[in-house]
Amino acid sequence: MICNVCHVTKPESEFTKVNRSKDGTKGLCKECKSKRDAEHYKRLQKRHAKLEYFELIPDLLAKRKRARIGVLNLTKFTDREQTKNIASVDMTNFGLNAILKELDEPYEYCNARMINDYEIILISLTSSMDVENLIYTFEVYAPPEVKPKVIVGGFGVININLIKTYIDIACFGRCEGQINDILADKRLSNVWRKEDDPELTGEYEIRQAQYLVDGECAIGCRHQCGFCQYTYTRRPMKPNQLYRHGKSTSAIESEWAALEVSKAGSYTTAWDGWSDETRRKVLKPVTDSSIRRKLIEIGTNKDIDGGINLKVFQIVGYPWETKESVLEDIYNTNKLLREIDSNIYNNITLVFYNTPFSPEPLTPMQYDASNIYINWRDVLNFKYVYNGKRLKGIISPMISGSYTLMKRTFINRATVGHAEMFKRVVFNSMLGRMNDKRKMDWLLKHGAIDERLFGEIDSLPYRLTAPR
Repeated sequence: MICNVCHVTKPESEFTKVNRSKDGTKGLCKECKSKRDAEHYKRLQKRHAKLEYFELIPDLLAKRKRARIGVLNLTKFTDREQTKNIASVDMTNFGLNAILKELDEPYEYCNARMINDYEIILISLTSSMDVENLIYTFEVYAPPEVKPKVIVGGFGVININLIKTYIDIACFGRCEGQINDILADKRLSNVWRKEDDPELTGEYEIRQAQYLVDGECAIGCRHQCGFCQYTYTRRPMKPNQLYRHGKSTSAIESEWAALEVSKAGSYTTAWDGWSDETRRKVLKPVTDSSIRRKLIEIGTNKDIDGGINLKVFQIVGYPWETKESVLEDIYNTNKLLREIDSNIYNNITLVFYNTPFSPEPLTPMQYDASNIYINWRDVLNFKYVYNGKRLKGIISPMISGSYTLMKRTFINRATVGHAEMFKRVVFNSMLGRMNDKRKMDWLLKHGAIDERLFGEIDSLPYRLTAPR
């Protein structure tokens, strides 16, 4: 079994039964549990040593006693059956785990039906797509009247217009070292409070990282690629710092220039464009020359014993791209890989994961058009970019469709007035039975969405600042 905290593989006897995943592959080892319990005991002792006054109430005689704070497990709209269980909260959420460790009082995980058992509800939005999960959870499972104060935070908290009616407080950016001040009603420059700004007309900053939390290797990226929201909302803590993924991933993840392959195994990186010209336009520091150089370096390394698998993220559908131009760029990539294949003797497999371009808030490309008219899953419906003797380039079939892109752009650009339109489009059972292409064909044919949201725009419906 693998420990969720130290990520070391240990025998099953080193794990307590109550701290194991359902499939028996992961858990919390006894050593890490002891350390966690010791830290919790130390915090309690420190708090108790203050001997602060509190009101004596015989609350232990109550029939049911809960903590004041509940951490809500959102029901995933697209994966509903797996997320009704409280225990399914994502334990690899480094940010949420860090916040919970800093709390000065107890908390419990809960589902939406239990919301009114608490005074405060904490919700982590790990991406903008959690917006649909939050709406679904509150509309379907929460009580008609939600009594506690609802607080959201996480990377997915950017445009809160669609969820403003469900929440009371939104935290923009990093919240480490802040949670107890937020609960104490302290006014902060990165925190929106409905009671102070019900129309969301104020300006808020995206707070930067104060320190690394458990599980993080680095924060931010030294590059400023035009499409990447992460680099414009998360400033590196050190100058010229390399991008490294968190410790939970099984594959080493790194930017292309910093990728070091010294042994067989799986690695993750990104090109984010099929041609030199496209990558230059979006300021992605990857060139055909650097691709050729890196792959030959890996392919001729005599110390590598075994195959190399490179997961390469790509972006398709930039504003200037067409179906024909992307296919031509892939053909040129085929020629590049063919040339490299003749110069290497180690086996390398490139698996390309294509994602349609999304104009992300706070980036230089935030006002560009979102091409919801091309379904790239249909365009890239072939397996091989190149199938050579030592080198293979494979197109992953896991390509999000135009309907998913539409939802993401909708969430990022919506005003309060779009909330009902969003619910009609996303939570309709008839539409849900269609495939992505049919969904978009139907929505466009019947004018069910405001196409102006997805074209080139002049402004966004909120004011956030993210210092660089």
